[in-house]
Amino acid sequence: MDWIRERATPGMLQQIAEADAGEDSEDHLTAIKLQLSTKPQKGLLHWTPREVLELTRWSQPETDAPAGDLEAAHTKRLLACALLLISAATCSEGDTYDYAYYNECTFLDSSAATLRQFTGSALALGPKVAWYALELLLWFYERVEHDSLTPFAAFCILLLGLDPLSRNAQPQTLDELIAWVDKQESDARQSLGDEVETSRWLLGLNPYESSGWVPLTTQAIEKVTLPVEHLEKIKNFIHRMQTL
Repeated sequence: MDWIRERATPGMLQQIAEADAGEDSEDHLTAIKLQLSTKPQKGLLHWTPREVLELTRWSQPETDAPAGDLEAAHTKRLLACALLLISAATCSEGDTYDYAYYNECTFLDSSAATLRQFTGSALALGPKVAWYALELLLWFYERVEHDSLTPFAAFCILLLGLDPLSRNAQPQTLDELIAWVDKQESDARQSLGDEVETSRWLLGLNPYESSGWVPLTTQAIEKVTLPVEHLEKIKNFIHRMQTL
């Protein structure tokens, strides 16, 4: 988390804390600072700071950020998403909070959107941040076993890994990574059985996900130069996302 702490300015934390129209901003700010400390709360986050972190997750820097503030807006969204992902990855380590209203399963399902927004901001902030984000997602993937979430984590690992693998000329590793992601999706689809929402690749695994993944995938492949065969395989993922 050091790389996130270094980027989190006091003003940025204050803006996140005020995301719910300023309501309970002091409590939210205190809770956010706790999550950034060396002894954060583990498990499902309480309403403070979960509410403002989730609201910040839905921000759209490209359209919402004032001129000149795009990097800060993406950093703020990246921070909020990182804290939500850490919470999701440690759900089994903490006490379940307010289970009847916002249970762990719902939180994990909704974390697919957090992965999407986190990855989009990491890509927008450049290769160094994307590399740190990749490390966090590898940690996340090892700790979460949830069929409607882990394939999304695997796919984000692929998107963040495209740049370092292509720059270091590792076509075999990239080929294996693409195949691994496809198998993650297939295995999860089989495990979920009748709970699968639609036949759309990846998106059909999660009741909360229906859009946003095609633009994210396009964003990732536009930033790298890939061998034609790998580019075509990833474009095939896009096609399958759009096909019922």
